[in-house]
Amino acid sequence: MKCEKCGYEQESAFEICPECSKIIPDQEVSVVEIPSIDINGNPSVDKLRAALKNPLFLVLCILFTVSCGLSIIGGGFSVIHILLAIFFWIIFAETKKGLINIKNLKTVSGIVYAQYAINNVAAIIFMVCGAIGSVSMALVMFVPNLSGLLSQITDELDKIFVDLSIKFTGALGIVLGLLVMLSGFVWLVLNNLSTKKIHRFTKSIYKCVLDGDAKFSKPNAAKNWLIVFGVCMVLYAIATIVGNVFLGVSLLFEAASTIIAAIMIDKYFMPQSQYV
Repeated sequence: MKCEKCGYEQESAFEICPECSKIIPDQEVSVVEIPSIDINGNPSVDKLRAALKNPLFLVLCILFTVSCGLSIIGGGFSVIHILLAIFFWIIFAETKKGLINIKNLKTVSGIVYAQYAINNVAAIIFMVCGAIGSVSMALVMFVPNLSGLLSQITDELDKIFVDLSIKFTGALGIVLGLLVMLSGFVWLVLNNLSTKKIHRFTKSIYKCVLDGDAKFSKPNAAKNWLIVFGVCMVLYAIATIVGNVFLGVSLLFEAASTIIAAIMIDKYFMPQSQYV
């Protein structure tokens, strides 16, 4: 059978194209009804149904939504988090009806990917700003014309003091620039080790719904990184809550929802035979 939209082709028939998710004509609905557990069922769909019907998922939705609300009050508005909260509730409502909408699962995966892309861009900006700062300070220290210009501007100060100040300030600026650049590099590496794997896992969920032979992608890595994020959020919340109560409490709620997500991955999506 061949998809008219993207050209994907396979021997067996399919109702939804595994490549582009196009609904094949003559299908009445755009949702996949979750089958009961039986020998001919899709084990991945059964796992997903069990996970989404678990009360933990409802608790996750509530905690994450409260976190978004408190974050907005505290001045930490995040479009990514708001979109995630909205689609969590949409998926929860559809699960109560025994349905899974492929497009909603793909949207959640897309939102996670957007966060991954934004993190990469921000990390690169940090690295560029740090490099520019370091180079600028180096020029101030070692280019005579620039040092002379600063000395003329501050002619009320002793020239020796000015020279020492320029060198000290320049050295400090170089160090700070290098630290900013290093932090950007670390952020870039961690983002590709963590958020990228979480995105691959969320992407594999709807792939498994479409193809019963597919497997969840690195659930253990996704679970472990969610735990790391949750712990980091708690530590950051403790440091933040003194200055901004709403933002600090928001981080605590988000940390709790993140830990719950990790628990659900461990319970429903990990391989039965081993923890890779």
